[in-house]
Amino acid sequence: MLKALIFEGKIPYLKPIRKILTYLPLISLLVFTEHLSYKLFGEYGWWLLTFVVFIRPLSDILPKLGILKTLTMLRKELGILAGYFIIAHGIGFFYQKDYPIFESFIDPKYWNLTNKFGWGMIGLILAIIITAISNKWGIKTLKKYWKPVQRLTYALFLTGAIHIGIAEGEMWEMAGLVALLIIVWILAHQKRVLWK
Repeated sequence: MLKALIFEGKIPYLKPIRKILTYLPLISLLVFTEHLSYKLFGEYGWWLLTFVVFIRPLSDILPKLGILKTLTMLRKELGILAGYFIIAHGIGFFYQKDYPIFESFIDPKYWNLTNKFGWGMIGLILAIIITAISNKWGIKTLKKYWKPVQRLTYALFLTGAIHIGIAEGEMWEMAGLVALLIIVWILAHQKRVLWK
């Protein structure tokens, strides 16, 4: 069972899991009830985003692990979920702090790139754009431009890393994670296989 899961990528109940994932973004609305902190949404959104940007190149360079190939099938659903959680984190910050959302959104002090807020605001804008077009309407409307716009996901990952690095004092850890992604993508682009 475990061997089939790891090496053959046979994930049980994959279709129901994908179906459930399409409804999970609704959880992000809980940020308005204060039952879930905006910080938690930020944390979960970040790890989901990290999964989305790493899973494809990892599956290419580690084809022996069939589970990675199967998990790439969940990138769309998990990417959308990450987007909603990141948006909930951004909007939830203003809501739970009882700051006026729209007025704060255009307040220059939140666009200062020397602190966590500026990078967080850029990330929020990117998350809104990417999530808004991650559907059939987006594909139909943008046509050949849809994929290039979707690649903003990597810009979102970078801004998220900087935001977290400044906010949590983890710049070196975040720099290492970004460097690791670059290495993995270079290996995948060069079609290097580390484990056949």
